[in-house]
Amino acid sequence: MRKFEINRGANASLEFKGLKGQHLLYCAIFIIVDFLSILIIYIIGIPIILWIIYSLTSMIGGIAYFIYRNKKYGSKGLIDVKMRELSPTIIEK
Repeated sequence: MRKFEINRGANASLEFKGLKGQHLLYCAIFIIVDFLSILIIYIIGIPIILWIIYSLTSMIGGIAYFIYRNKKYGSKGLIDVKMRELSPTIIEK
């Protein structure tokens, strides 16, 4: 069995295969939810070719989306984006 190292130095964010911080957590949650949705689709009885196509496209698309967001915003960038949305644009007296 291959072992993957999760690198974390002193005072550094969690990193695994290039995903850092919050993006790693969101990607892990996405994979779990996607796996459960595939399981439900299988139990419902949808033809095998359709849920295989769904599983491949959703996994590849979701992981690519989180890698893109990680490169664009960095490890703590999601917090900055949220704060910019919540901060007022004009301060009135």
